[in-house]
Amino acid sequence: MTSHHFFKNPFARWRHRFCFLAVLLVSIYVKSFTYLLTYSLTYLLINLRTCFRRGRSVPPAIDEANLVDNPKIVVNRTVLLECPVSGSPAPDVQWLKNSELLSVDANIEVEGRYLEIRRARISDSARYTCVASNEAGQLRRSFDLEVLGLLRP
Repeated sequence: MTSHHFFKNPFARWRHRFCFLAVLLVSIYVKSFTYLLTYSLTYLLINLRTCFRRGRSVPPAIDEANLVDNPKIVVNRTVLLECPVSGSPAPDVQWLKNSELLSVDANIEVEGRYLEIRRARISDSARYTCVASNEAGQLRRSFDLEVLGLLRP
């Protein structure tokens, strides 16, 4: 059995939970200081970034407390849809209209987690979906917007 194989098995059990402790455990099994230093530095450079990333990456979450599933607006009014998303790193937000990437025009403005529709038209009635994503995951939240026409006597 080679010395490399000798310390790899016990080390593998700890590597995912205790990244810093794992480097110390390697020193118990390695006899040569030079080899220890080389292996430790190599391990740190390759795997430590993954350890830190795992510790701080949080998948997107949406605060549902004040959201309206089916907002209704009268024609020619302005509606603001919000996707109150959190996560780490901060999620990127994209908006879809009926499952297709939203095309912005003079009446529609997208600014991150906000979608504003000015002078709403009947044709703006649709399912709008915010897609929040970061390195830890992706989350979708849909709103069924209904634009109501005015009744004329």
